[in-house]
Amino acid sequence: MTPTQHKQHLIDSIYEMQSFINKIIGNIQERRETITSKSLATFYGIIDRKNENIHQFKQLLKEQYNHTID
Repeated sequence: MTPTQHKQHLIDSIYEMQSFINKIIGNIQERRETITSKSLATFYGIIDRKNENIHQFKQLLKEQYNHTID
């Protein structure tokens, strides 16, 4: 993978993870009347792990390519 491809892969991965988080949040909101506390805790655990991955990928972008995204 070339540096340019790697950079784009990081960017694409960040956006995909953010989209996944948004889907989970939508799922929580749709099921807010019936969702169990165990399911809610599982969803929040997934969101936390994805947010950590996003943070790590953003750090790689900044350190390796001097590129930042919001």
